[in-house]
This record gives sequence, C-alpha cells and structure tokens, in this order.
Amino acid sequence: MTIESEHQTEPTNVVIADDVESSGSEPTIPDPGPETPPDFGRLDDLATKLSEQIATLERSIEQLSDHQPESETQGKERGLERKLLSDLQSECTALRERFHEREVLWPIFRSLIGVADRCREQTAQLKATLRRQRQSLSVEECLVLRSVVDGRHADEIEINALLATLGVASYRQEGDRFTAASQKCVKRIPTRDRQHHQRIAERIQPGYRREATIVRPEYVSVYVHTQPTHQ
Repeated sequence: MTIESEHQTEPTNVVIADDVESSGSEPTIPDPGPETPPDFGRLDDLATKLSEQIATLERSIEQLSDHQPESETQGKERGLERKLLSDLQSECTALRERFHEREVLWPIFRSLIGVADRCREQTAQLKATLRRQRQSLSVEECLVLRSVVDGRHADEIEINALLATLGVASYRQEGDRFTAASQKCVKRIPTRDRQHHQRIAERIQPGYRREATIVRPEYVSVYVHTQPTHQ
C-alpha cells in the first residue's frame, strides 16, 4: 500500500440556513474564521501535576495512620479522604486518556481518512476515464488503467480495515435531509423547488466515527432554495 505524502485540501465549510429569505439574493454564508486548537499539552501537564499531588497526599495520610491511633470518627474521616483521593486519581487517569486520544490518535485517524478519500476519488476518476475513452484505448492501456483502479480500491479497503481495528468506522447518515450534527455541506446547489430545500443532492465522502464521537462528518452537497429574480 502506498500512502501519498501530499496534503489534502479540506473542503470549505458551508453553513446551511434554516430559513431562506424571500428576496432574490442567495443565503449568506458566514465566515467562521480560523479555528483555535485546544492546548492539550497544558491539560496533560496539569493532569500530571495533579496526579503527583494526589500521590503525595496519599503517602501523608498513610504516614499519619501508621503513627497516630485513630478514633472511630477519625477512621471514617480517613476513609472519606481516601475515597476522595481515589476519585481524583481516576479523573486524572481519564483526563490523560482523553488527551492521548485527541492529541495523538485523532491526527492519525484524520490522515488515514484523507488517504482513503483520495483513493476513493482517484478510483472514481479512473473508472470514468475508462468509460469515456474505452473505444480509443488499446487493450494494454485498458488493462493498465484497470490495474491502477483495482490497486487504489484495495488501498482504500486496507485503510478502512486499519481504522476499524482502532475503533473508527465509516457511516452514511440515514435520510435525504441535511443533518448538521453529522454532515458537512461542501457544496450548495440552487433550486426553485421549496420541497428540495436542504435536501441532499449528492453524497461526496462518507463520515467516520469512533463509538459515538464523530471523527470526520459526512461530506455532502445540498439543495438550497432561491427565489427567481424578477426583472
């Protein structure tokens, strides 16, 4: 399997308005501006320091328990302190696991998904070329193109299988209406038919999710109702 090194260009994010103005102008697409990535490194440092402080407190409690006799009330208080520290330790562990997933695993997921997208696009383009130029191509040229198509398709299957071992699976949102929570509109198509407004025109790339968390939304093109311009 060959993984290409070029960067994938992220499609432009488009926001679909819930209502369409009755005027002849097209719906306005707001500029979301650059996204500011969260500082996961600082979160990891805080989780590490908190874990160290909790461990120090646990050692101090153990030393006090060894050297001082405890009454029944003090024993209950010590037990409550230990439970609170144990809960804090569990929360720190969960925080570190989330940091590892978001900071380490997710960039790998998105890179693999990008390669799978390119394999899928190139496979579709080569198949279209074969259909258009079949009559003008020699038998050898057709066999070469078919071999490339099969190879790119095999690469896509292998990448999706690798993602599946990491708990990431592709999906297609059910229904023919645009769903902002799980889909991303990368192209809008004007229509005069109100019934087609926000209806999916084409499914461009599948989405990917890890359990209930969306790693990459499904890419679609969507119909947007526009009023005819009156002269």
